[in-house]
Amino acid sequence: MSFLSFFGFYSKQKMNDVAKDVTQKIVSIDPEGATEAQLDMMMSKLHEISKNVSKYRRAYEKDLQETEEWKERLHNTISAIELLESDLESSSDSEAEKIGRAIDKLLDEVEKIEGEIAREESEDIEAKEILEEFEKAEKELATKIKETRESMRKLSQDIERAKHKRDRAAEKLKGEKERAGLTHSIDSLSLANDYMKAELQQLQEEEDALKSQTELFKEHPAEESDLVASALSRVEGKSHTLSRAERLAQLRKNRG
Repeated sequence: MSFLSFFGFYSKQKMNDVAKDVTQKIVSIDPEGATEAQLDMMMSKLHEISKNVSKYRRAYEKDLQETEEWKERLHNTISAIELLESDLESSSDSEAEKIGRAIDKLLDEVEKIEGEIAREESEDIEAKEILEEFEKAEKELATKIKETRESMRKLSQDIERAKHKRDRAAEKLKGEKERAGLTHSIDSLSLANDYMKAELQQLQEEEDALKSQTELFKEHPAEESDLVASALSRVEGKSHTLSRAERLAQLRKNRG
């Protein structure tokens, strides 16, 4: 059974077209732009292609085996002709005629077998081309899957790094906001402190002014008035702070 017979309704050209179409589609895959879902589809497609590779390889190997069987049949047929030729040399006339007809029949068989071998070898070439096309598709898809996985791994790392940088930037911004808020609070406290100091000073000044005015309008007690009068009397020489002896002496002097 030939390779093409094995696949029944498929023609050589159609199978070649299918194999080449698969390969072209694989080549167009962009590993860097693939998603997890697409990777899963690629894995599923690889499994399908690998199954075809296995099927086509078995068919190709079977075809090669059939070609070898035809070649072995050809070898045996030629060997039989050679034996008959050897027999023909020592045969009688009646036997020679029979041997001749047998040789002619075997020669016809040789021609038939050679035709079959030529057809088988042609189909072997075709089967090999198709198998190699699917093997190429399988290899290229496997490579694409590896590249896609590596791309996804790097992309995942890049995303993690980007997230880390984003988080660091967010923390930095938060710190800057907190620092700015603290600075603003400190500035506000400083302004409030300065304002309170100024207000305190103003209150103290107002207090001193009020005290001063109070002293001006304050009525002094009798004791303080006596002290004032005594001081004035002493200045005028009318002091009443002399001792009794001094006052008596002063009286005698005045009476002469």
